[in-house]
Amino acid sequence: MTQSEDASRIRVIPLPQLWAIARNLALNLYRDLGFNNMAQAQPRCGFSQVRY
Repeated sequence: MTQSEDASRIRVIPLPQLWAIARNLALNLYRDLGFNNMAQAQPRCGFSQVRY
């Protein structure tokens, strides 16, 4: 749950599937950069969670 999947309010088809593809792409990019821990990869790559 490093990308706030549970907090997502996207419910209209096909958006949930498209966001899942985007999240998987991001995770694969982190893996390609050599990260094993995705929670640590996000802030180190300059991406952080925006909390409202």
